Parts: sequence; C-alpha cells; structure tokens
Amino acid sequence: VDPEWLERTITRSMAAEKFEEMSGDEKRALDRQRWVKWLLLYRERVESERADHGTPAHERREMMVRSNPWLVLRNWVAQEAIEAAEGGDYGHVEKLLSLLMDPTRMPEDLERKFRKYADPPKPSMADICVTCSS
Repeated sequence: VDPEWLERTITRSMAAEKFEEMSGDEKRALDRQRWVKWLLLYRERVESERADHGTPAHERREMMVRSNPWLVLRNWVAQEAIEAAEGGDYGHVEKLLSLLMDPTRMPEDLERKFRKYADPPKPSMADICVTCSS
C-alpha cells in the first residue's frame, strides 16, 4: 500500500467523521465561511485577470456563457425522457438528444416544456436513481 495514499485516506476519513459530528447549524456556518472565502478569492482572481489582460466584464461574461452549458443531463431529466419513451413517445428523447449536441446554446425558440431542463429537480425527483442496466 502506498503510504501517501494511506495518509490521504485517513485524513479524509477523519474529516468526514468531523462532519458527521456537526449539527446542521454548525455545518451551514462552516459552508458559509468556506463559500465567502472562495468568493473573495475568485473576485481577486477576476480583478487580477482584468488588470493583467484588460478583459472587460461583458467579454468575460460572454466567454463564460459560451463555455458553460445551460443544459446538463440530470437523472430526473433522463427519467422523464425514459418514461415518455416507454409510453411510446420518443419526442422527449429526440429533443433531449438534439439539445445535448450543443448544450452551451439554448435555442431561442425552445418550447417551455424543455426550458425546465435547466431547472433544479422537483422535490419528488431529487432522489431519483437512473441506472444503465437495460
């Protein structure tokens, strides 16, 4: 066994135990503290890049929009398409496939029923598990 791997595994295990012992309020406070720290570091980086490269904020935003997908295939989205296909309606699967071919560009004429795919899951779909067994 690699000693470095073993040390990392033990460290992660001890950190996980600390989280299990925390109350919900303690965990939220720690999450908030870490999130604020990350945001401050990110803001410093953005300001540094702007100073170094002279990239205006609107150009940076456009670059991020081009680089980040509006659509990520989530389990609940796949499950809806699967259920529709099992009922004989392959329209959802076909539309989803066409959208996933270019997930960084949301078509302007996209029907409302497919725009919801960019939303978080409904509470009833949050814990859904989709497998590849078939």
